[in-house]
Amino acid sequence: MNSRKNQNRLIKFVRKIPAYYENGYFSLGMEYLKTHGIKRTVLKAYQVAFGSAKRIPDDWKDYSQKREMFQRNEIHAHQDSVDIIVCVHNALEDVKRCIDSVIEYSNDPYHIIIVNDGSNEETEQYLEAITEKYSSDNRITLLKNEGMLHGYAIAANIGMRHSAGSYIVLLNSDTIVTAGWLDKMIDCAKSDSEIGIVGPLSNTASWQSVPKLTENGDWCHNELPKDMGIQEMASLIEQYSGRIYLQVPLINGFCMMVSRKVIDAIGYFDEENFGRGFGEEDDFNLRAHKAGFKLAIVDNTYIYHAQSKSYTDEARKELSRKSGEILRQKHGEKYIEDCVLYMRENLVLLGIRERVAAAVLRQNYLIEAQKKWKGKRILFHLPCSEAGGGANVIIQECRKLLQMGIEIAFYNLEMYQESFERCYPDLGIPVYYGIGYNGFQKYAVNFDVVCMTYYKAVRYADEIVNDKKQKIKYAYYIQDFEPYFFEKKSKSYQAALDSYTIKADMICVTKTNWNYKIVREKTGRECTVLGPSVNLDLFRPRRAFPDMDKVKVAAMVRPSSPRRAPELTMQVLRELKKRHKERVEVTIFGADENEYVEFFASIPTDFTYRNLGKITPEQTSMLLGNSDVFVDYSSFQAMGLTAMEAMASGCAVVLPKYGGTGDFAKNESNCLVIDTKNTLECIEQTERLIEDVNLRYELSARAISDMCRYLPERCAVRFMEKLFS
Repeated sequence: MNSRKNQNRLIKFVRKIPAYYENGYFSLGMEYLKTHGIKRTVLKAYQVAFGSAKRIPDDWKDYSQKREMFQRNEIHAHQDSVDIIVCVHNALEDVKRCIDSVIEYSNDPYHIIIVNDGSNEETEQYLEAITEKYSSDNRITLLKNEGMLHGYAIAANIGMRHSAGSYIVLLNSDTIVTAGWLDKMIDCAKSDSEIGIVGPLSNTASWQSVPKLTENGDWCHNELPKDMGIQEMASLIEQYSGRIYLQVPLINGFCMMVSRKVIDAIGYFDEENFGRGFGEEDDFNLRAHKAGFKLAIVDNTYIYHAQSKSYTDEARKELSRKSGEILRQKHGEKYIEDCVLYMRENLVLLGIRERVAAAVLRQNYLIEAQKKWKGKRILFHLPCSEAGGGANVIIQECRKLLQMGIEIAFYNLEMYQESFERCYPDLGIPVYYGIGYNGFQKYAVNFDVVCMTYYKAVRYADEIVNDKKQKIKYAYYIQDFEPYFFEKKSKSYQAALDSYTIKADMICVTKTNWNYKIVREKTGRECTVLGPSVNLDLFRPRRAFPDMDKVKVAAMVRPSSPRRAPELTMQVLRELKKRHKERVEVTIFGADENEYVEFFASIPTDFTYRNLGKITPEQTSMLLGNSDVFVDYSSFQAMGLTAMEAMASGCAVVLPKYGGTGDFAKNESNCLVIDTKNTLECIEQTERLIEDVNLRYELSARAISDMCRYLPERCAVRFMEKLFS
């Protein structure tokens, strides 16, 4: 699909070549070639054609992790032989839906093995008919378990003994598979050579259930969202998946893909102890785990499960109780408890469930916005040389505007082009580069709205709107109180202050209530509060639990930004290392080497820490997703985006109580909110997190859930409502 889309865009680009020639673009291109060489010129042409620059980011210490993460975006068509085993005992309508879905949504090569375990005549007739229907290509093999019902474990073993595939899928007859399910399951299985068993997400699959886990003291049977079918739900989950492929000790048996090497190593289900079909998959999983195989959840795959109708709820609970006793006898009570705890308290699984719940709401925002505003055009003036909180917020919300069908572009300064493209190599949004006002004016007249993000640029938009007959709306996206960047009563202070009132009909929006109040207090200007937002797709938990032995602490240290308290941050980190030594591992980031040289020469740095320097948002996500604690000792924050990203990634976070953090931070609930003017409090509150693993876990779990409320889609909708209501 992406390939076809790019081809169409390229055709459009080629058709425009005569116009490019007439406007002198080719002569400009030749000059660019002479200056920058053929590689940069080709990359620039790609940007013109497709709206984003493509380049290989600079290497860094953990880049291999980032590369691996983004390579997973492609689903590979599997070439492995797969036997899909479906054990059937009546429930004919469920069976029909299951078999039909397998045939419709499975990619070759695959073979279906149906094991008829004592079904009634009507079901038996259907199984014989469907087998005959596909007899020409030997698509289906029908096996019959002679006599009355023998139970799932025995029936499944019959199918597995008949199988010769490289992979075996044990699929309940009350399931409905979804598009590309085999390819995605095998992709996961092959992502690590030691993975032997994988299983998908589902509406009803114990620990793999999404979005809710339990209800009324029992496993939840999640109904599909209103007006959404099974395939649509599967597509939504794939769209918002992080492809974490979480490794776990248990996989639900409703749909379980098993590598042939596992069968060869441990054999089949334990028929003697679990013949009736409760607990057999848990026993199989534990045996595989003990044999050295890894088990993983395929978090980009959703398969619907109607839930077993073979037993009443009471019978099911009794069988579950008895199988639990046998499992504890076979594998040890402590081992079973540890496995259950790992599944129940898992932060990555929590993040997956919360993001699935949020995905439904996010999709609704996109659909409704498309109906209202598709085709609107907005140009953002974004004079930005590097990745930072302000730019990241604008970019993440603009990407949502694009998904809503709104035409978005950025205007940046030519002198920032190289560094900006290095920070955002996969931006996906067209960027125009120019010199000051004249360059901006050239592009702005083609848009419905010009939106400024920086006080100096506000006058540009004012001149454009006043000079042109076209009705162009004029907006100011306020992310901070910029006068605070300068000495009071200085020219820059006054210019920043004046930017809020330069034009009476300017549409002003901001992120937090703190920003709203201070702008109104200092200037009388009213703003619309869009609310905080965080990129949930990029920032997500990657560690199942906080580390009990070593605590990984991350901190942003920017010497050029005094309000971020770089000296205080290093002082506190130094003291924590002094007290806890090797138990604490410190990582700092946020500035380039030149900025750090002078800074480190003026402060004590006689402790061990890792310095990643200036890193991209993708690299930041990997760092935070693998950290236990994130600290921000700023004197105040306009919003605190990096802290929100850390909370969404599953870190326990320390935040200043000053500024806009109050819009999302809840002290002792989802983070620790402290008086950062008090050095001792900074040390002691952070030390609480180092010493108390339970506190870390509780704050992290609540933060993961809470951050899923702060959707960029919601902020984008509020922004559009303000512009065009």
